[in-house]
Amino acid sequence: MKCVIPARIGSKRIKHKNFRDFCGRPIIEYSIEAARAARLFNDIVVCTDGPFTTSASHLARPPINDKQPLTEFLRWFCYETGYTDEFICLLYAANPFVTPYLLLEGYEKISRSVSANTVYCVDKETGKPAGMFWYVRTGDFCRSLLKNPFLEMEREVIPLDSWQAIDIDTKKDWAEAERNYRLRVLGLPE
Repeated sequence: MKCVIPARIGSKRIKHKNFRDFCGRPIIEYSIEAARAARLFNDIVVCTDGPFTTSASHLARPPINDKQPLTEFLRWFCYETGYTDEFICLLYAANPFVTPYLLLEGYEKISRSVSANTVYCVDKETGKPAGMFWYVRTGDFCRSLLKNPFLEMEREVIPLDSWQAIDIDTKKDWAEAERNYRLRVLGLPE
């Protein structure tokens, strides 16, 4: 199974967000490290439209942009690469709270489910999808004509605390995520 990390450089509010320094290293490296440590994936592919390099095992340069939904990106990736494995993991580049254990839990949920076509994390307080990862049953997803199969197909979710489910969209979100990372992950005082 592949882990695909879309990492476009064109963030509207935070310049080069996916490659920006977060508590001492590029934020994308947290996702790559969690994917490696999970030991689930035979390939970790970073798809970027920028000049950046990463520690991922594979780097692709697809035609991605801010206006393209992730659903279209994933369909493009599957068709362009001829991907035929049963599952694929779409891992967000800018979430430093992803862990190997969450990735393993997501895989276990989708691989054991008889009905779920997708598994993703949600904020347990609001129910909103967290910008962390999506596991997708590849064939069902690529054949689907639904506008947003991630949310419209049969699914299972992994509830997260709000601090872990943060969607880093603004400089304020970034500062809050760094504060939570130092406090809750590193155990440093405020």
